[in-house]
Amino acid sequence: MATAYDLLVEIARLVLDYLNTLIWPVALLVLVIAGRSQISGLAAKLTGIEAGTGGISATFEQAAEQAESLRPGEGAAAVPVDRLVRVAPETYRDARELGDHLAAGTPVLLDLQDLPEADAKRFVDFSAGAVLISRGFIQRMDARQFLLVPGAPAPRPVADPAQN
Repeated sequence: MATAYDLLVEIARLVLDYLNTLIWPVALLVLVIAGRSQISGLAAKLTGIEAGTGGISATFEQAAEQAESLRPGEGAAAVPVDRLVRVAPETYRDARELGDHLAAGTPVLLDLQDLPEADAKRFVDFSAGAVLISRGFIQRMDARQFLLVPGAPAPRPVADPAQN
């Protein structure tokens, strides 16, 4: 004959079995609801999907757009990564070094970690102007790090024959 304790143990096992069965669908539902905007954004960019014996494969348009946006602009030569120079200014007076590298057509990783906030903002403004003049681009890599890639070396000034 079953005792009250045995009956409670059996009920507890049934409840645990139900929870064990329902926990993954409920967890998945919560994740889908929480990330619905990201999921809908991905679904909008979906260009192809294949299902086979090896699994499911999806293709998104974003990869092609990103690759296209990273190509150098018209007439701009690709800059080798081995020419990349890191500039970590300590004061705004160090802007000359940055300008010299950009004028020579050298890509620069600008590291503003050690610079006071006000000087860092001035450096970003200066950098954006310098890169704009050279028809290059600036890209934020981190909160205080920027990649500056000039489009082409600045032309060297030509001496005025009238001044000789």
